[in-house]
Amino acid sequence: MLIVAVSVVFALLAGVWSVVSAIRLKTLRDVAQLRSSESERRARVLADTLPLLIAYIDHDLRYRFANAYYRTQWGLDPQAMIGQSVTEVFGAAAEPWLDELRAALSGCRLHFERDFAAADGTRHYLVDLVPDIGVDGKVAGFYLTAMNITDRKNSEQRAEAASRAKSEFVANMSHEIRTPMNAVLGVAYLLENTPLSHTQKEYVGMIRSSGQVLLGILNDVLDFSKIEAGRMELAPTTFRPRQLLDTVRTVMTANAAARGISLVISTDADVPPVLVGDVTRLQQILMNLVGNAIKFTERGGVTVRVSVTSPRGDDGVMLRFAVRDTGIGMDPTQQSRLFSAFSQADASTTRRFGGTGLGLAICRRLAELMGGDIMVRSTQGTGSEFVVTLPFPLGAEDGEASVPAQALVLPPAVTAVAVKSEPADVEAPRLQGLRLLLVEDHPLNQVVACGILEQAGASVEVAENGKLAVDRLRERASDYDMVLMDVQMPVMDGFAATRHARHELSLTLPILAMTAGVMQSEQDQCIAAGMDDFIAKPVDVDQMLDTISRHWEAIRAG
Repeated sequence: MLIVAVSVVFALLAGVWSVVSAIRLKTLRDVAQLRSSESERRARVLADTLPLLIAYIDHDLRYRFANAYYRTQWGLDPQAMIGQSVTEVFGAAAEPWLDELRAALSGCRLHFERDFAAADGTRHYLVDLVPDIGVDGKVAGFYLTAMNITDRKNSEQRAEAASRAKSEFVANMSHEIRTPMNAVLGVAYLLENTPLSHTQKEYVGMIRSSGQVLLGILNDVLDFSKIEAGRMELAPTTFRPRQLLDTVRTVMTANAAARGISLVISTDADVPPVLVGDVTRLQQILMNLVGNAIKFTERGGVTVRVSVTSPRGDDGVMLRFAVRDTGIGMDPTQQSRLFSAFSQADASTTRRFGGTGLGLAICRRLAELMGGDIMVRSTQGTGSEFVVTLPFPLGAEDGEASVPAQALVLPPAVTAVAVKSEPADVEAPRLQGLRLLLVEDHPLNQVVACGILEQAGASVEVAENGKLAVDRLRERASDYDMVLMDVQMPVMDGFAATRHARHELSLTLPILAMTAGVMQSEQDQCIAAGMDDFIAKPVDVDQMLDTISRHWEAIRAG
């Protein structure tokens, strides 16, 4: 088929205007080539405009097309690249890419991130390789696109570094605050066990209560920091939900009574007797919700009901924890910001009831981390209901149910209204005959620990740092049954001292860490160094004595 193209031109010939025409014949192939050339031009303009490396590489790994961005990124002439292999263009720097390039030639479509060494440093690329498969099913080559994500990666690394710095700062501040708090609460405990007048006992109770409030705030900040950094780790164990609720009831009943309100806790009959989950974090959620309900309720009472919302077959169950109060309630605006960090219903709430505004934010994050959720229904002036739904695998009936590994520090809202508990019965010689080496550099902590341990029947010798402890153990290890080891000390820290005791001296006696560090990483370091257990500062006296007693009984039984 022919296409006729006629051009008409007017010309002045011998003084007379005449029409000059030209006739040109075109074939369809000519038209197709013209259109193809135009399409190719547009495609190249588009490829050269995009901020991506774009190339076509054939089955011999030679460039057949490269866009202008290669010049921007690498100072290369795209036209000069045509016909050259990848290794001829980039040399040894191309080696890390070759496996993926060959995989694309086998027909695999790939999407990956890759670092590329350059004169100005490492560059990060997000790469796509798309095979060019012909009608015969054979791979002729592949299309390559690579986006430079170096700025994004650097931003992520800076953000991660900032997050690490924040976490380390919080952990360090936690240690610095917990160390004097251990002395404050410990001395208050020892003072409470001396002859005091009624007024003096009240003053000591105020010291302990205020110290627990400060410790609760510190724990909230630390928990929130770990959650924000994505470092909060769950520790699932087998537990009995009814036993957990008994603990909540025991602690909270006195607080409710102090405010003149009732507390009723019930568990439906179909709630399984044994479950698997992080009982410490579940207890933290329930204590926070019940504590808040008590704090914001002046008349009436608080009810807690645990029920099954839906069975999950033979392997688990979804539980519903509903905490309802007859307190002050909230309007919709207050509810909308309730789970935001550092936020309370309104400013007057902070002035009237105190608190950091972190408790509910932490509860929601923990619930989400455990695979559940938390919601609230509230009417101002009538009361509120908080509902937590959480999934739990079923535990074995004959399995050993756990209780929280560490004593729970109550939320500030709860502690502020708590009736002072009686001190532990230290007159019973729980540690009678135990010979302890206490490794502690802080003089006040030495006084506190020695006072508590000696009241419990132990004999205590003090070493001010890890080096002195290692020297004592080297000279007369048989004089000690157990070591209580602080972690952060001058001269030699607790980690190094423990490693010396285990590897150089080949000692097997129990070494228990006593430290103000509460980050999981530090606990892991303690175990890795060879320590047998972990006691957090400020110490809970009952928990500390229970931990030591457990190891002391094992020594005597062995």
